[in-house]
This record gives sequence, structure tokens and C-alpha cells, in this order.
Amino acid sequence: MTRKIPVKTLHRFSMIYCCLLESLAAGVSRISSRILGSQLGSTADSIRKEINYLGEVGDVGSGYDVAKLAGRISDVCGFEKRRTVAIAGLGKVGSALLENPEFENAGFDIVAGFDSNTNILETLTSKVPLYPASELTDWVKKLNIEIGIIAVPPSAAADCAARFVAGGVSGLVNFSSTTVAVAQKGIIVRNLDMICELRFINSLMTANQKA
Repeated sequence: MTRKIPVKTLHRFSMIYCCLLESLAAGVSRISSRILGSQLGSTADSIRKEINYLGEVGDVGSGYDVAKLAGRISDVCGFEKRRTVAIAGLGKVGSALLENPEFENAGFDIVAGFDSNTNILETLTSKVPLYPASELTDWVKKLNIEIGIIAVPPSAAADCAARFVAGGVSGLVNFSSTTVAVAQKGIIVRNLDMICELRFINSLMTANQKA
């Protein structure tokens, strides 16, 4: 890999990789940039430009070898490395994430869940160990947790992020309906606000109706 890959392209690689895995599961051995583009709502030219960051991945004239392209993306993006994850906030969203088998299938091991509500900790049935939120930082250190998922109420999100950072995580995914930012360099934060996403879709729908 001779060129630095832009962040937006790394994000696209994750999406392309998912499409490739689905193709492999369906028995597809070769796929064109046009088909990948149609699956991702993009153009064939855009897909080719992004795949070019991977270097030589085979003959594009007859399409890409699905297994080879998936393997190359996995190597570049480190998808073969398993990562330890913890979830803070075990309400409806957090508890659903806690029991989602797709995390393990994708290489993410949920090793702990945290909540400030003692009743939830005592009544929630899970194969994942559950701990009080007050012990979050200590367990993040003990379990070498690399990624934290924030599913707490908005008012608690900033404090939750600070506890994760103090424990030594490298990345945070925030599902609370407020933006979380951390001052420490090197910590990757993704804020996923469903209301904002719905508003974005609404704005696109409105723009299309006015066009």
C-alpha cells in the first residue's frame, strides 16, 4: 500500500466488504464495480477509484475476484484481528446489542456490560459478565477492552465516554442522542444519532419531492 487511504474510503471499504461477504455466501465468485456501485448507491467509477487504493487486486476487465478482493480489504483494514468490546447502558438498545450474535461473527468479542441500575444487573440474563457502571474504568483496564459502546441516556454520555477513555479504550461508538467528543488524541469516536439520520433522510425525501 503506497498511498494513505482517506477516512471516507476506509468507511466505504467496510461497506464493500459486507457486500463481498454476502456475494460469497450466495456463491458469487466474480463481481463488477457496476454491481458493487448499484448495491452501495454509488457509481462504478467511484468504486474503482476507491479499490485502486488497495493496489493490484486482479483483472478488472472481467470483474473482481470476490474472495481475493475481500481478503485484500480484510488485510488492509485489519478485519482479521479480533477486538474486545464493552457496552455501557443496558436499556433496550444496550441489551439488544449485548445479545447480538453478529458482533462475534464479525470479530468483535463483547466481554462486559455496564449499567448504573442495580435492578438491571440483577435481572438481565446474559452470557456476558455485567458490572456496575462505577467499576467501568477498572474493568476496561483489567479486560483490555479496546472499543466502548455508549448506550446510556444523553445526560450520562460524556461521563461514560470519560470513564472509557480513562480505562484505555482506542475507540468509542456513541448511540446516545447527543454528540460525544474526547480531548485525548488517538481516540476514535463515532456518533450515531438515529434522530439525525432520520432527519437527514427526511431532508433528502423533501429535496427529491421539490426537484
